[in-house]
Amino acid sequence: MYIENENQFVIKFLRLTMKTTTLLFFVLFSALCFGQTKLNYDVVLFNKKIGETTIEKIDKGNGYTLYKLKSQSEAKLLFTSKKSLANAEILVKNGELQTSYYKVVNDDGESLTQSKKMDDVYEIEQNGKKLRLKKVIKNYSVLLYFQEPKTNLVGYFSERLGEFFNLEKIANAEYRSVLRNVTSYYRYINGKLMEVEMSKPLGSVFLKLVN
Repeated sequence: MYIENENQFVIKFLRLTMKTTTLLFFVLFSALCFGQTKLNYDVVLFNKKIGETTIEKIDKGNGYTLYKLKSQSEAKLLFTSKKSLANAEILVKNGELQTSYYKVVNDDGESLTQSKKMDDVYEIEQNGKKLRLKKVIKNYSVLLYFQEPKTNLVGYFSERLGEFFNLEKIANAEYRSVLRNVTSYYRYINGKLMEVEMSKPLGSVFLKLVN
């Protein structure tokens, strides 16, 4: 009787182990098929960390890629404190922008920019104002976090502002853009974006890669 019970226990244990192994294999296989990359940046002002920015790249399958961005910061300047929150989702199919949602909330209020591909045109809406654009968008700013532009420097779409900007290579693996009153510098090492410097009238804000 004891041997029989022991054999039954061994059989149940082996079945459970096989199920666990199968489940683990499925999870690993799914992770390979539907990959996910996550980048974490510190937001730095005057050599002091004031916030964090996270960007995710998620392979959804069938040619679809989803980018997610979340950012929060709080800077204390003299007797004031300035807070900023950002949340964005950008959907791409076979490298072409399909939809983008970019919301920013700060001390100046709330800003929302949405873009949507409709047949051969894009409908771009920012804070209630709409415009239509007949253009294929395959260069977009979130892409700069995941690959160095190298020779592809013209016509990048800003999901946050709903406008286009160009890049200028100013040094080895370093690029500059100017959009409205902000000059940005993108610095890469081995194709990985290590730092973004956003030069503003009150000083430069940096995004520094953590991992």
